[in-house]
Amino acid sequence: MLERIEKAIRKKILNWLLKEGIPELKIGDNTIVVTGSTINLANLTADPPLAEGKLWYRADLDRLQYAISTATKREIPYGTINVDQHASRHTKGGADELSLDATQLTTGRLPMARMPDGAAGKVLTAQGIGLDPIWSDVQISTDRVTAPPAAESDYRTPPSAAASSEYGVKIEGQLGGGTPMYAGYIVRVAQRLPATVIGGRTVKRVEFGIERDGTPSGTVYFRVRRVDNDAVVAELGSIAASSVPTTGAFIGFDGEWTMPTGVDLRFCVEYSGGDANNYILVHYTTTDIIPGYQSYYITAWTDETNLDMAIKIYTHGYIADSIDDNINTYWSPNPPNQTNAWIRFDLGSVLAGVAGCRVYWHSDANYRPQAYKIQASVNGSTWDDVVVENTQPPAGWVEYSWIARAETRYLRILILQHGSSGTRVNEFDYYQSNIWRHGHKGG
Repeated sequence: MLERIEKAIRKKILNWLLKEGIPELKIGDNTIVVTGSTINLANLTADPPLAEGKLWYRADLDRLQYAISTATKREIPYGTINVDQHASRHTKGGADELSLDATQLTTGRLPMARMPDGAAGKVLTAQGIGLDPIWSDVQISTDRVTAPPAAESDYRTPPSAAASSEYGVKIEGQLGGGTPMYAGYIVRVAQRLPATVIGGRTVKRVEFGIERDGTPSGTVYFRVRRVDNDAVVAELGSIAASSVPTTGAFIGFDGEWTMPTGVDLRFCVEYSGGDANNYILVHYTTTDIIPGYQSYYITAWTDETNLDMAIKIYTHGYIADSIDDNINTYWSPNPPNQTNAWIRFDLGSVLAGVAGCRVYWHSDANYRPQAYKIQASVNGSTWDDVVVENTQPPAGWVEYSWIARAETRYLRILILQHGSSGTRVNEFDYYQSNIWRHGHKGG
């Protein structure tokens, strides 16, 4: 009887305290103090017994630590996330939500558990012995908790990008008529390109529109030659004449070929086998759709200024090369040392919890910037500096982190000082803390 009366009295007192507001709640011999704005943990100098979900503060290390099992603990890194965008927006806890249950608070530690059922916008403020949880509207003045470090799977590729300029060149000819090649007649056909179009750029793919007639034998070669002295500057590839399609098609080659500067170039198809009945046909169009014009070679070069060879040429330097999931391609501004060059990445929508990014910098130090900023924006016009670097980054992936932002739509790399030859950005990914992934604001 006395026990029931005592329980009823405790319940009335607790309800009265919650109605009027609890200025301070002390737990575990006053080692944990919960107020209206803070949770103060005990200053531990040794780890407590480990149990999944426990959290404690090591004052001697100035670190928050937590246990994921009875044998393994981890450290919460510096960096923060916005609580307002997190569990308080949910009516049920997800696998990544945090909750504080007063009955779970013990000396020097507090476990992290899945948020139980409760009204949206409410947290458990107190729980009496033998009583049901009591949910109450609260205002948490501190809006940040530490964000977990990025794992490989946490990085995402932005869906689109823009830049101050791009150095890439794309030439795309079309199939049409054809010039036959065989021994004793024309043995080379090429597209002559002015030095201003391709000079100094690195070609990553070339395609030639060709076909075969009859059963030509031997080998077809694909090369790049200087116009001034006819020297070969790039061997693009070769195929057996018998493997060339019998109808017009583009045959492509991938590689890394840096073109010389200050000289016109010819991109050539070369074949000296076959005969008038068994030959290789190189396609052309009479419409001027690409730079330069076609040339052919019997014993000397002859230019055909009214024709364009069926050729496709792609160089590095495109904006899209920075988000194509290929670390061997890259964006570069035009010119490569353009003043205040920038590349901007659109995350697709306004996201909460964007807390970092990673950049794959070029292997050549001459194309890595000496000083740069990484900036964030909601609207693409007002920018906040999240990273400021005044030293050259190393080659390969470099990770950057910052205090997680409540809202981010755009990220931008602003080049303050280029490398000695310019800047190249091979790849860019952003990091959104997975705390926002399941049902939270943002993608």
